[in-house]
Amino acid sequence: MPVTLKLPDGQIVTYHAHTEPVRIDRHTTAKILGLTIRQLQRWHNAGFGPPRRNKPWEKQRPIWYDRAEVEQWAAQNGYPK
Repeated sequence: MPVTLKLPDGQIVTYHAHTEPVRIDRHTTAKILGLTIRQLQRWHNAGFGPPRRNKPWEKQRPIWYDRAEVEQWAAQNGYPK
């Protein structure tokens, strides 16, 4: 099922469920939500915000977000404010 989102800059993006996730880092996620990285970390610690991903079995465990999930969460929760 496709998901259509309107980004803060007015661009309209459509994602399809069968596509691979577009991985974005904390910096990009914070920018999309209009936050600092520290605020994004606080949200995660409080159990709030878009789903955060990582691979616990990897040694460095880089944190990433799925861009479609972040944009969908932002649209549903009114971010950026």
